[in-house]
Amino acid sequence: MDVHKHLGRIDPDEMAETARKGIKAAANHGVTFHKYWYDKDEGTIFCLSEAPSKEAAMKAHRDAGEPVPEEIFEVEEGGV
Repeated sequence: MDVHKHLGRIDPDEMAETARKGIKAAANHGVTFHKYWYDKDEGTIFCLSEAPSKEAAMKAHRDAGEPVPEEIFEVEEGGV
């Protein structure tokens, strides 16, 4: 899970287009993006992906022309 902060107001249509571009770039680094969440007013985006490393996730964002995340967390899925 990675976090992008302080991006300013987020336009939902622009966010969707950026995500589509990111999927294509991610494949070059062995990264699969699954979902994203955003707070349009705060300018914060959370991306859930599978990647061989944190560095691969960073490169995928960079190659897509996206802002590089400030933080990346390795997370495991749990159930309720």
